Amino acid sequence: MSLVRTEIATVRNDIGDLRDSVTFCSNKITDFESKMVRLNEVLKFAKEIKEENDLLKRELSELHFRLDRVEQDARLNNVEIMDIPKKKDENLYDVLGKIGEYVGMPLEPNVLSSITRVPTKIVGKPRNVVVKFISRAKKDEMMSAVKVKRM
Repeated sequence: MSLVRTEIATVRNDIGDLRDSVTFCSNKITDFESKMVRLNEVLKFAKEIKEENDLLKRELSELHFRLDRVEQDARLNNVEIMDIPKKKDENLYDVLGKIGEYVGMPLEPNVLSSITRVPTKIVGKPRNVVVKFISRAKKDEMMSAVKVKRM
């Protein structure tokens, strides 16, 4: 009988140990499940951010395209003139007026939006002159007069 009691006590201890092991494993599984839930939330958030990032990339690309287009349209009224020597205290409006007279199209300052010198990549050459006309029609008229004078 004593032997049976000892065996029963051993079995009870083993069942207690087994119960503790099952509880430990259950707790680990619960922790793992909660970590999986958090991981799924993070993955869902990462997917949303990726979709938003892709959308923003498309929008940025579209805006770059539109900006390039606007810049090109803004330059349609421009003429770049090269190799005009720079003089001290020069008045570019007067210089352009003389060019206009030479090609047979006198230019009044009111047809010009701006005139400025811009840097050139060629060392030793005078900076180019960029003339911005108030309209593309005036620019085209000037360019036609230049072409006629060349002939």
